[in-house]
Amino acid sequence: MKILVRLDAGEAGLGHAVRTSGLLAQLDPRPEIVLAGQGDGLEAWFPEAKRLDSTGPEPLAALCRTERPDAILLDLPRYEPDLFVALRGTGIPVICIDDWGGCVEADLVINGTVIDAYHQYPRLPAGAEALTGGAYTLIRPAFGQTSWTDPDTARTVIVIGSGDRARDWAHLLIEDDHAGWGPVTMIVGNAFRERAAFAESAARRGVELRGGLDAATLAFCLSQATVALITGGMVVYEAMAVGVPSVVFPQLDNLVIEAEFLSAAGCILDLGFEGGMSMPDVATSVDTLLSDRSLRRTMSRKQNALVDGKGMERAARAISQFLAEWRP
Repeated sequence: MKILVRLDAGEAGLGHAVRTSGLLAQLDPRPEIVLAGQGDGLEAWFPEAKRLDSTGPEPLAALCRTERPDAILLDLPRYEPDLFVALRGTGIPVICIDDWGGCVEADLVINGTVIDAYHQYPRLPAGAEALTGGAYTLIRPAFGQTSWTDPDTARTVIVIGSGDRARDWAHLLIEDDHAGWGPVTMIVGNAFRERAAFAESAARRGVELRGGLDAATLAFCLSQATVALITGGMVVYEAMAVGVPSVVFPQLDNLVIEAEFLSAAGCILDLGFEGGMSMPDVATSVDTLLSDRSLRRTMSRKQNALVDGKGMERAARAISQFLAEWRP
């Protein structure tokens, strides 16, 4: 089987590449991949893929005619109507990984966000299906296979996402007072800039700095923490699958509503878009969780009830069944 994958990993970050690569790895047999994508670092997640830079609607439709894939898989950070128009006439089934709902025109949609308002697809063609909610959250299986250990002593893990605001937050956290937090580990991604200079600050403040962890190692680190302090995005769902009580800073505008929803559901403590940059607010939230074991345990149970970490496996089975039954 050959699948044409189209995704963006530039301004949107590598999270789209991570989840798409992980999903494709669950397919059996593993398909041949033709990758039409933008952004640095894609090669690390698709090392065996044939890489092309033609991501516009017409070049992509032409690519379908030359490569003749069995399916098209889109992971898009934003709605692109011209793209769906161009692909509709190819006769090739379109599978879309989406986070927002709206005017997507695919044959199969997978949306693992937990907010019902993001699950509305009024323009799906007849016979199309949308698989939505926490049961289909696309996080790598290691997180669902690793459980929070509920440690007796304080240990804090900080996970920093990509982007300038997340980097600025990391600098503030390093210089802040961590009294009562126990050993502090800060985890950054490979794309984190100024890492060498940042490591010096971390060492001076007694913070362990780690970077570029694979899924199993990151899941293990989260499982050993009393509290996780994290930026919004996919790592929130990863932490929820592990079940670690978490304080979340939604560092981008489009993460605010999700953080508010999860906070109202009792799954996280939400710092808010502005509050995350206030170190007193951060300290108060972390101290609240560290001081209340009952709250931590309740939060962990609610997290696991919403996201069990098996969504990627479910989605892979659904894709395999969809392609086996596809009729144009």
